[in-house]
Amino acid sequence: MVSEALSSPATDGGPGIVNILMDLGPACTSNAGTFRDALRLITQKLPGGGKSSNSSNSSSGAIPLKEGGIARLIHFFSAVGARTKDGGSSIHNSDASLSSAFVGVLMNDTTDWNKADKTSPSDWNLDVVSQVLTDFSLSLHWPLVARSFDFPEFKVRDTRHLELLLALYSKASSGGKFSLPLEPIAGVGDWRNKEGQLTLLRALLIVTPSVYKFPLEEGEERKDAAAALVDVNSSGGTASPSLLSSSCPNPGGFACSK
Repeated sequence: MVSEALSSPATDGGPGIVNILMDLGPACTSNAGTFRDALRLITQKLPGGGKSSNSSNSSSGAIPLKEGGIARLIHFFSAVGARTKDGGSSIHNSDASLSSAFVGVLMNDTTDWNKADKTSPSDWNLDVVSQVLTDFSLSLHWPLVARSFDFPEFKVRDTRHLELLLALYSKASSGGKFSLPLEPIAGVGDWRNKEGQLTLLRALLIVTPSVYKFPLEEGEERKDAAAALVDVNSSGGTASPSLLSSSCPNPGGFACSK
């Protein structure tokens, strides 16, 4: 069953994939061909060769990265892309961001971010990264990729980090059509990295609906549809777009004001 498949994260070869990327530096993302070659090099160095759970991905020329490895790539590139030139957070509003220093201590993060801090976010070409990650759109089980964010070093540092993570996940998994599913990160199985899970959920709650909308349950969809119908009947016109799709920043609805 799908729920059983998502009950635990996929193995990913550990933090080695990130450490190798830091050693290679931003030049490895200069173009799609170079980045693909870098990923092939990385998978050769990972334990077990990083073979994908899909056997077709092991064909000639394919990059044998599986769900756990892709999760680490998305987290790494969204993190370095969100950092400013001085190595700090790209979001300065304390109400809309997480303290990187606090989260680092809380998570006991041992990643040597000093290597990444020596480069500007613009040095890492996230357009190239996004393009190459779409190579895996059909070969991987993307809800399992979302579930595989449950690794020890995972954390969402601020809302800019979240925005980039969501964008990379959406582009890689569906060409930008779908967002990060909620069930793998909050509904199925217990996360081992509970602190990391909380940083993700907190960031999802504080961003605007234009960045992320929580999926509605059947009862909530009926309520929204009824509200839209009332609005149409009372105004004699077209339902407001804000009523046709929920702007509730959480699945339970306790933060909605209707």
